[in-house]
Amino acid sequence: MITLGLRLMTMLTNLIVLISFVWLYHWIQDEAKLVWVRRYALILTVGLTYLSLIFFHTDSLLNIANEGHPAGYGWTFLNFQIITIYYALLTTHSRAMLTALLAIVGCWFVWMTQGGELWLIGLTFCMIGVIHHYAAALNVHQALYYAVGLLFAAPIFLVNSQKLAGIDVGWPFQIVGFMALELALWLVNSHLAAKVQHEQRLKREATIDSLTQLANFGCFDRDLHAAFDRYQTNGELYALYTFDIDHFKRINDRFGHLAGNEVLRVVSTHLTHWTKSLEYPAKVYRTGGEEFSILLFNIV
Repeated sequence: MITLGLRLMTMLTNLIVLISFVWLYHWIQDEAKLVWVRRYALILTVGLTYLSLIFFHTDSLLNIANEGHPAGYGWTFLNFQIITIYYALLTTHSRAMLTALLAIVGCWFVWMTQGGELWLIGLTFCMIGVIHHYAAALNVHQALYYAVGLLFAAPIFLVNSQKLAGIDVGWPFQIVGFMALELALWLVNSHLAAKVQHEQRLKREATIDSLTQLANFGCFDRDLHAAFDRYQTNGELYALYTFDIDHFKRINDRFGHLAGNEVLRVVSTHLTHWTKSLEYPAKVYRTGGEEFSILLFNIV
């Protein structure tokens, strides 16, 4: 009973650390307002992943070395290490992160096996590649997310079991604990993803005209002021074109507002396609009922 209690307390304590890691990871990637954080986001996330893995690994070694607690508490920390790697693969879709994780996992395998068990190293590397490649699907399909997570953990469990023979692992607790961490990670990540999507939807609704899907007047006003500020600061030239649809009221009066709306959508589509062929970067806005504006940026 005491052993179970200690294991549960160890898991709950480190779950707080894991959730803090996930929140900070999310903040760096999606919410940070500091310019230097956004600029070095990839370096910061790789560094944070390494620090978390080192923390859990060190805690694991200390628990294993404690002869007063022969049960495999270090295995609990192994769960957290695997989950940390799994989360990093699912949320950072970059080759730099993939390379960094392959490097640290490879070093761990070499240290645990003294360069042996090459098939297990190859299997784990293949699983890392699969998770990285199919991250989008795994983030959507929960059953697949659980299954792949367990498959990824299996060779790491096997190597640890061979290396630390004689330690009471407590496999039921280990597997249930790992699945509980997967569930916690899924819930936390789903909540954060939903929050980001909600904020993006609100931001889009605040800047996009719902009928034409063009930028609205508020966005036009901000972009125009920004272009003028750049012109005053560094002489960057811009051009503004504003026009409306002639006799638009007649269309609404004769054919109805639904027909008028369709005309606005067709005009918006043609303007969008046309601006893509221009020599300079351009953006189209709906600035009034049948009024449109086009801004051209960085004119030489």
